[in-house]
Amino acid sequence: MNAILFLVLLILIVISYAISGIVEARHDAREPPALPSKIPLIGHVIGLLQKKARYYAQLRHQQGAQIYSLAMPEGTKLYVVTSTKLIDAVQRQPKTLAFPPVGVKFAMSLAGSSKEANNIATDNINGEDGDYGLSMDFNKVVYPALSPGKSLEAMYSIIIPRIAASLDGLKAENSKGITIGLTQWVRHELTVTITDCVYGLGNPFRERAVEDAFWDFENDLFRIMMNLLPSVSARKGIQGRELITNAFLRYFQSGALATGSVFAQSRYANAAKHNVPLVDIARFETVTLIGTLTSTIRTVIWMLYHIYSNPSILSDCREEVPKIMTAFPMSEKNRTLQSLDITALKSNCPILGSTFQEVLRHHALGTSVRQVMHDTLLENRYLLKKGGMVLMPSVVVHSDPSLWGPSVNEFNHRRFLRPSPSANGTTSKKQQHRTPPPSAFRAFGGGTTLCPGRHFATTVTMAVTIMFVMRYELRPLEQGGRWPHITAHKTHAVAAVEQPDQEIELEVTGREGFENSDWMFRLEGSEPMLTTVAEDLA
Repeated sequence: MNAILFLVLLILIVISYAISGIVEARHDAREPPALPSKIPLIGHVIGLLQKKARYYAQLRHQQGAQIYSLAMPEGTKLYVVTSTKLIDAVQRQPKTLAFPPVGVKFAMSLAGSSKEANNIATDNINGEDGDYGLSMDFNKVVYPALSPGKSLEAMYSIIIPRIAASLDGLKAENSKGITIGLTQWVRHELTVTITDCVYGLGNPFRERAVEDAFWDFENDLFRIMMNLLPSVSARKGIQGRELITNAFLRYFQSGALATGSVFAQSRYANAAKHNVPLVDIARFETVTLIGTLTSTIRTVIWMLYHIYSNPSILSDCREEVPKIMTAFPMSEKNRTLQSLDITALKSNCPILGSTFQEVLRHHALGTSVRQVMHDTLLENRYLLKKGGMVLMPSVVVHSDPSLWGPSVNEFNHRRFLRPSPSANGTTSKKQQHRTPPPSAFRAFGGGTTLCPGRHFATTVTMAVTIMFVMRYELRPLEQGGRWPHITAHKTHAVAAVEQPDQEIELEVTGREGFENSDWMFRLEGSEPMLTTVAEDLA
């Protein structure tokens, strides 16, 4: 090794250890225990880059602490909460341990919004001076638009027929079926279907270039957020963001929003009310789509993968879905209309619902984040210092054996079933598992930042899944028809649900016995299809 290079490296190592010592010295004994890293300063950063949110779970398994501190190179202190009791304590202090400063900063960094828009977005960001401002008004318009009621009913009336039409397109003209890539098919069909539902007749995502640009943008989210020469490190993502922004700008200028959903219209009206420039409204809309599209689409992919790759799960689901089906003879000879009442899923398809929750338990990566607004003593024990960030990674709770039992790492599609005693008062072997507290399931976050789109995302996921399960057989083209093991190592660090690494080419054929069936899907009202989070059980 060159002597000068060796000397530079040696100096850097010495400096890093020295700075690390200073950081550790500044750690207050009342703060959550600080976890050291093997490589001073950057060790935890490397761990997070390599393992993403699962790095927090690895540290919990190694240390066993219910809350611990991580020092970041730029001086930020991360307080990682791993117990449901402390998560509840954090959520009871939404003003002191606040989300709005984090959420607004995240949106601004990804949107590339102007200084004028950022000043508007950060004005009274946490309601310190009263209940006003763009940040404070945001939830007032978003939650009602996505809660059970007329707005959500209108969205369902559009998206359910559209999903059915997408699956109609899989019908083959011959018995051999057609070939699709699982990820590509789900991503394309649901990207267009969901955005049609949100934006109406002028949906910008009807242009394939806009759709492709969004996924380029989404793939580079972490690089854009890091802001390290994003024009180079995230070139495709930045280009994609600009293309989508311009498409939304044309959409708003054309008046097409008038045909959009209340969800889209109310957010636009709120931004306009606070004088956000039109181009920045378009930029923020681009960021909003991350939550609208990515998690739902990936959850659908994982649902289909887990159900079809396990004959037992597929059999169980197909056994209970007919409970919500009604067959009607048609005037055309030998044809039958199969009517699926999706409204009745909650009370008739518990296994399907449990499978959905188990999919999210295994693949959801969302981390609830709060900023410490001033020094706070959590549960009269742990000091959280002003400026620190409180992290509540769902993957840590979802992988905790003390909550889920020794089978925590297994995929058990019956895990969320309520145990039902048999005639002799015992519980069947299929249902013998530990039932965790409701707060242990955090795929949609919790507290004041509970995901407002959880009802919509659940309904879309279940509708697609039911339609596939009852109508089609899916068979991998490779490995003699055996389903491969899918990994998700390439998922970027800010993804809320894992992205499958591999594409699976599938042959899609109609189910035997339903060759002469036509299909109709009904969803009446907008009440939650499933109740999955503690807040909805209250």
